[in-house]
Amino acid sequence: MRVEERGSDLMTKAAKTSPEDQPAQAVDEDFAIYPHRDHITAAAIPFNLNDYGDRGAFSEEQIQTLSGRHSLSMEQIRELSRLVGYALDNDSQVSLVTISRATAARRMSDRKLGKRARDRQLDAAEANALFDGFGFDVRVAEEINISRTNSGDSIRLKMHGKDVSFVSLNEAQRILQPDDRTKERDSRRILVVESCCYVALDAGWPVTYTSDSKVEKNQRGGRLINLIKDVIAMVSDNARIASVHTLKDDIERIWRRFAMRGDLPARHRQKQRSQQN
Repeated sequence: MRVEERGSDLMTKAAKTSPEDQPAQAVDEDFAIYPHRDHITAAAIPFNLNDYGDRGAFSEEQIQTLSGRHSLSMEQIRELSRLVGYALDNDSQVSLVTISRATAARRMSDRKLGKRARDRQLDAAEANALFDGFGFDVRVAEEINISRTNSGDSIRLKMHGKDVSFVSLNEAQRILQPDDRTKERDSRRILVVESCCYVALDAGWPVTYTSDSKVEKNQRGGRLINLIKDVIAMVSDNARIASVHTLKDDIERIWRRFAMRGDLPARHRQKQRSQQN
């Protein structure tokens, strides 16, 4: 398997999503809407997002450093730079969170719910779009005032003649936050890790890690984890140090993806299973 063949895979995963992609639902059913959010959890890595294009996410100096440190060719590191750049494209919507209609309805009826984890990334326009998508006759007052000032239309016309309830943006951020932040994943990190695994596989490395029971902390290691840690540090704010336990779980998840796709060479499969068990 060549790394070049995988660029389109990452671009597909990082493709923009639109409401039209979601199936239509009756408003009296419980269903979910999946808006995009980066940095949705406190543990999310603060990646440097940008429009990297084909030039990749690494500088020339970083490419040379990674090549020398990890005994990978300059060509392989340039491919890794390109794949990581696709993963961190600032226009892609890859981190989709879950907001269900039933959970939002419960929060509207009980002001005690969701008070500690408001979604500060949610603005008034998107909040109103979500309320409309759920079929709730609720709107953010700030957005209504702005629309009325700019267009001169009456509030009744804006609300299609319906009686509505008005909430503050702060209240909308409480109601429309993700159902359960603990279940959300840092999808940017997963794509960066997967990019590293593609290059490792292309270089003939096993997609796995090592364990050292002699140390009390950070028992997981190996050259693949070392590569991923260096890459994440280079493309994140303040050279973020990634948790090796998190990376271990990510590698196992990606190994399973590779196995399902038939991307793993036969000689690696049994060996890696025994190492990870």
